[in-house]
Amino acid sequence: MKTEAFKKYVDMYSADLSRWPQDLIHPATALMEHDDAARDYFEAALRLDDMLRQGDSATERDLTALEARILAAAGPLSSAPSSSVPLHFLPVPARAAMGGFLAAAIIGFIIGVTPTVPLTYDTLVDPVFYAPETVIAEDDVFLGKRGIF
Repeated sequence: MKTEAFKKYVDMYSADLSRWPQDLIHPATALMEHDDAARDYFEAALRLDDMLRQGDSATERDLTALEARILAAAGPLSSAPSSSVPLHFLPVPARAAMGGFLAAAIIGFIIGVTPTVPLTYDTLVDPVFYAPETVIAEDDVFLGKRGIF
């Protein structure tokens, strides 16, 4: 096995030899015994794997420094009490947007409560409601018998 191929396999399968294909383990260990560069590369990969494993299991973290940096970057916070702003104090674009939302809501409500096509005898025999391939045999409405209404 050559050093470049060894580095490719370390990058692909990590430094855990149990993940390597069985036919590559013996040539890799033989190369590490004779090649210092391959051994150093493998040891660096082992350190990286160990560091990644420890980073996942670290549960205690000091977040006070992070919190202080975030608050310092945010700048001074306003101490003014938050209150709702009357509508007439809002800028004109905000009032126009609110009016547009209100108009859309009213139009949507009106469309939603408006009845659809009334169901009469003429609309029931309309081909939109009944197609010949979907009609059950001896259907009174489709055949034109007016006994329903």
